Amino acid sequence: MNNVIKFLIIFVVVLIHIAYTNPNEKILLNGNKIHTRPKATNRYDNVFSDMGTPSGHMESSIIFLGLLYITFFKDNIKILYIFVVIIILIGLQRIYSKSHNTYQVLIGILMGLTFLFMYSSVSSPYSILLLCIVFYIIIQILSAIKIVRLIDKNAFHPPAWFDKTLYPIIEKKMDYKLSFKLMNTIAMINPIYNPKIISYSSWSDLEKQLDDMWMIVNSDYKPDVIIGIKSGGAILANYLGEKYNIPYDYIKFKRKSNNFIKNAYDRLTEKNGNNLDIVSSPNIDIEGKNVLIVDELMHTGNTLLKTKQYCRANKVTGCKTCVLMHVDYALNNFANKNTSCDYSLMKSVNTMWPWGYDN
Repeated sequence: MNNVIKFLIIFVVVLIHIAYTNPNEKILLNGNKIHTRPKATNRYDNVFSDMGTPSGHMESSIIFLGLLYITFFKDNIKILYIFVVIIILIGLQRIYSKSHNTYQVLIGILMGLTFLFMYSSVSSPYSILLLCIVFYIIIQILSAIKIVRLIDKNAFHPPAWFDKTLYPIIEKKMDYKLSFKLMNTIAMINPIYNPKIISYSSWSDLEKQLDDMWMIVNSDYKPDVIIGIKSGGAILANYLGEKYNIPYDYIKFKRKSNNFIKNAYDRLTEKNGNNLDIVSSPNIDIEGKNVLIVDELMHTGNTLLKTKQYCRANKVTGCKTCVLMHVDYALNNFANKNTSCDYSLMKSVNTMWPWGYDN
């Protein structure tokens, strides 16, 4: 094998660590303030970037320079010293610039040395690449297991404001085999598909998100009634209504097709919303009222559009929509062009909700 191929393999290994393995390590280790970067922005669209443990710069630098030394410069002490100095300078720069704290840099060094030790135990660059992919898969599975445990532990223990009639939503969203829970979680937290990840929102995280969203809404619009779209939107309406003393109720849709279009792509490409029927409507008077429609996520906007149509048919004075997050890719490629969301808190951010798994 020529040196160019060897270098390219080393480069790919480092890219996998930077783009995929290290992000999952951050999810796995994230859990308290010591894991947050000193210069954290605390923005919802930057939550994942605010995670700092372990330092990806330190981990990937050690792996890159270590593999270069082992492959091309073994026994050259001068090169070894140069590489060590470079690593030390990178660590000092991360600390001085407040991109990482000392703890995060040290954990990055430890992780880098650990991976380097295991890579040095195999004989060929192809084996190193294979081992790198295996490590990525294992760490992503461990991250998913962590989140599944958090959801399973907390889903059935909602806060005091939670409407007990909504428990069937949790029961439905929790009624899955472990294999589905893991695959669903892996898909949500995979940085290949979702570069902006919160990974898991607890009940308290959800409350803060809703309070922040309410500040955005209330600065522009004063609703008399809140309508939540089941399932997730009903929980949001429940919290907002109880917290801010506004009447609220729920609306639920089902798809007319026999299989309910469970295929995700079919759901996204269903642009007109004509395949939706109301199965339960709000038991609250909305005529002449300013209505706020809430949901947790907007992909195509079909359920928001149908709820708006329901409200207008019931002669509301005003009707606006808000979601915690909307997904740009889905909106740009699949969304119903007749609808839009008036207020949203997060853009193209993915999270696992505290009430269970997506269905």
